[in-house]
Amino acid sequence: ALENVIIPAIIKGENKNISINKAKNLLKTLGLLSVINQFPSQLSGGEQQRVAIARALIAETDLILADEPTSALDAETTKKFLNEMMDAFDSTKQAIIMVSHDASITHYFDTVIDLNKQHA
Repeated sequence: ALENVIIPAIIKGENKNISINKAKNLLKTLGLLSVINQFPSQLSGGEQQRVAIARALIAETDLILADEPTSALDAETTKKFLNEMMDAFDSTKQAIIMVSHDASITHYFDTVIDLNKQHA
């Protein structure tokens, strides 16, 4: 899991030790320290999804496109993830376009477009 998360930072040319520390912090925040040395095939679907989330956050890109990033997460982990993600966006000025069927998370975002609403 750790190696999976640090790949974007290494590709960007970041120092490996700094990348490892960032990755460990993200994995800790997402409740994944216990699986840090496991392979993807050894992780549950939710754990795999949280590793992917950490990988997206460590990249520190200007824009993150996220398709149902919380669908396999329980309510507590979803809340932790969204809080971490919002902190990351506030500090890095990253933007996110997220698709979700979970209307309970809309309060985290500045703009929400509901594709289910009928337009006249």
